[in-house]
Amino acid sequence: MSIAQPIDLSYKLEPTTPVYPNYPPVTVELLESTRYTVMGGRRSLNSSKLSLGMHCGTHMDAPFHFFDNGLTI
Repeated sequence: MSIAQPIDLSYKLEPTTPVYPNYPPVTVELLESTRYTVMGGRRSLNSSKLSLGMHCGTHMDAPFHFFDNGLTI
């Protein structure tokens, strides 16, 4: 018996990701990078802030999204 392998259908989240009409764009803000020197001897790291509306990019909606008494995921 073979085991089914998952298929990744997701797309990258980036500033060019299409969004629902009148939704804010996807933004990625660099918070810290190992490319820069950090004062005080603290080690640097790669860190970013991601901001997006809930209904952009690859996602799944449950019936509750459209109906008050709909099922949730």
